[in-house]
Amino acid sequence: KKQKKPRRRTRPPPSLPPPLFCRMPIKDLLVHVSPGDYDEGMPSYPGAILARHVVTKGAQIGGVAGLLAGTFQALRGRSFGVVPTYCAVGTFLIGAPLGMAAVVAKAYTIDADGVIDRGYRITHNQGQTLADALSLGGAVGAASVSLAPRRFLGAASVGLVAGLASYPAIKLVDKAFLKD
Repeated sequence: KKQKKPRRRTRPPPSLPPPLFCRMPIKDLLVHVSPGDYDEGMPSYPGAILARHVVTKGAQIGGVAGLLAGTFQALRGRSFGVVPTYCAVGTFLIGAPLGMAAVVAKAYTIDADGVIDRGYRITHNQGQTLADALSLGGAVGAASVSLAPRRFLGAASVGLVAGLASYPAIKLVDKAFLKD
């Protein structure tokens, strides 16, 4: 009589970890603050304030880098028409995505209380809110007067940088003429 081989025990396949987006602590960035819990000036969604701030800063840095690169290329002999293109690439293809990546990276290092604190401090920093408002206003203004639809993003990014560049001038005028 033929003997049966003992059945070999097989292990169940190892479970795969959940995808990266399932492990992100984004819920801390989505915290809602009810008006009665904190100070009067607390924003309802401080995580949205923090995300907007970080993405705006990334776009501003990318726009300045693109403006400098475009100006350098124009000084080397190319047409000055490349400046808005370089600025748009820096703003929308490099700076803003890096800002979004920074928001995701920040989600790993900050808890809900940190988001609330940071959102409150960004909201009440007058210089920061003025710089962001000037840059976004410059972007909207320049994009609205852009005559060629294909130059819309280039005009918006140059306006973003121009609005940011106007911040030191406004602070200087404020200091010179509005002394207390």
